[in-house]
Amino acid sequence: DMDYRKTAILVPLYPEEGGQIIVTKRAEGIPQGSELCFPGGKYDPAMDKNLKETALRETEEEIGILQESYSDVISLGYYLAPFRLILDCYIGLLETRPELVLNPAEVAVAFPLSVQKLLAATPQRYELGMEIHPRVTTPQGKVVQNFPAKELGLAERYHQSWKGPQYSVHHFPTPHGPLWGLSAEILRNFLIWAQENQV
Repeated sequence: DMDYRKTAILVPLYPEEGGQIIVTKRAEGIPQGSELCFPGGKYDPAMDKNLKETALRETEEEIGILQESYSDVISLGYYLAPFRLILDCYIGLLETRPELVLNPAEVAVAFPLSVQKLLAATPQRYELGMEIHPRVTTPQGKVVQNFPAKELGLAERYHQSWKGPQYSVHHFPTPHGPLWGLSAEILRNFLIWAQENQV
């Protein structure tokens, strides 16, 4: 896993009105700025014994929920993202609605979403196709050969771009914009857990 960046997120859940989760909108000017996601971030071996600690620490840094506030922290599994990312996911169970203190350098807005409304909704689904490029053109116009298919003796079809896999992208509308992509996959996985556990 040396080539993979380790990250973790937390889905904070409190019991008000049949269950509410907290979603954040990232600050502008940072990677994926202004997009919706769950609080979390990079594993720091100097501070974290494991990815669960990463999720708790980053959530406290971003939205101010103290790490000791949770009655339980439950694993929601992990994702291996195609952009060389390991994303470990957790649910943080809270007994009451938390007081949030946002870090404006990282978070523009944090807001609740009703679990019951999400369970009743059907997210939009789109099918995307990927294309694999053995060479790319830099912004300066230089062609860079990343994968020497010909020199490796591979079939001629791999000397040029070829079709990669298709995959589904889900989209949940929210009052603060669309929650989509990997965050939507995490939300879908959370909703399966919520249904199974009768949240």
